Amino acid sequence: MGAMWSQLSAAGHSSASLSVLRENAYARVIHEKLGGIVVGEKIEERPKAALVEDAYGWPDLWTLGSI
Repeated sequence: MGAMWSQLSAAGHSSASLSVLRENAYARVIHEKLGGIVVGEKIEERPKAALVEDAYGWPDLWTLGSI
C-alpha cells in the first residue's frame, strides 16, 4: 500500500478507491484495517450468480502514507 500511495501522490492524486468481492472477507478486513471505508457497491449479474463488489475509498491518501 505504501508503494501505491507514493505513486498516486506523485501523480497528483489525493484520494483513491478500489473494489473487492463482498464475499472476500479477508480482503475486506485488510482494507478496513488500512482505513478504507465502503463508498459504493456494484452488482454484476451473471447467468449462475450475481457478483457483488464493495468499493473501498480513502478520501485522504495521507492516511496510507504512514503504512
